[in-house]
Amino acid sequence: MFEFFAKKQTKELPKHIAIAGSGSKQYAEKNNLTFEQASALKIVNIKEYIKLCKEIGIKELTLYLLPLETENTQLFSTVMDSFVKFFNELLLWTVMENVNVSVLGKWYDLPGRVIDPIKELVQRSKDGAQMRVNLCLSYDGQEEIVDACKLLARQVQAGKLDPEAITKSSIKGNLYSSSIPAPDLVVRLGTPRMSSLLLWDLPHAKVFTTKKTWQEFTGRDLRDAMAWWQQW
Repeated sequence: MFEFFAKKQTKELPKHIAIAGSGSKQYAEKNNLTFEQASALKIVNIKEYIKLCKEIGIKELTLYLLPLETENTQLFSTVMDSFVKFFNELLLWTVMENVNVSVLGKWYDLPGRVIDPIKELVQRSKDGAQMRVNLCLSYDGQEEIVDACKLLARQVQAGKLDPEAITKSSIKGNLYSSSIPAPDLVVRLGTPRMSSLLLWDLPHAKVFTTKKTWQEFTGRDLRDAMAWWQQW
């Protein structure tokens, strides 16, 4: 499906693509689907992004799957069920061979039925060197920066760090995303409103916005977003 794009690609590709989206509930209501059905369509497209990025040589793909505040919604249990299905599919999917998976956020507070496949996925993929997929779960970009500041404050309080020695690099080094390079391309689905994804690293990223939701934004659309990025 993607061979033509890969072979004909001559311009530089983004090294790191980050995708954040919204609108699954609205998509389900608009199309007379259950939320479970809408979630299944979202997973289909997410797997398509992973496959495409691996095939054409994207080294880093970050997916903002679960905002921190989702825990307070009525659909939380249904969302958790969809994640259990998704992570178990990734464990069996041959495309994930040689792909490293990392998880950012406060995912360790999620229900055990979700944590178990996450841990197995991270452990199994730890030696993957071809590509890294970062999954943001129970994540908030502002909270990430606050937690980094708390870690630095503790180091200062313990006398291990001079406040004057704090730099951008030291803040980056204490983020959840400390080992993740800044994204080149951020794709914002469903709304033109900015996401809180990887806030510290956004200043130099190009942001592609579309009204399409996860369910509508296909691999072909992602290729179009990359082509848009190449024009700058």
